[in-house]
Amino acid sequence: MKIIVIDDDISILGMLSAYFKEKGIDGIFLSDPSLAESQIKEHKPDCVLIDLKMGPPTGKEIIVHLRAEGIKVPIIVMSAFVTYALESEIKKLGIRKFLYKPFDLKEMDKMIASATRKSTSVHT
Repeated sequence: MKIIVIDDDISILGMLSAYFKEKGIDGIFLSDPSLAESQIKEHKPDCVLIDLKMGPPTGKEIIVHLRAEGIKVPIIVMSAFVTYALESEIKKLGIRKFLYKPFDLKEMDKMIASATRKSTSVHT
């Protein structure tokens, strides 16, 4: 399995890098959101974990661009600051998985398993 994590919080990236390495999961960890779209297109991950409050571009802007280009990779939003209105906007883009920081790694594992199981076509 290959996962791309996009978050401007270096401590989150470090924690998830160590965690995925321990579990044998291939991960790409980006602190610069401007690299997200190119890395997703190049590496075609099974799942993307993305923070919303970063940028430019913001996590929402990245999701909008990916969906506009027909890239249907499963995305899990990670954020400590998700309002009801923002969550509604993100759901309109087909995102159903939200990890609220601080999050439990076991809950994250369940979300990744669910997101990748439901994905029949990661990229079109």
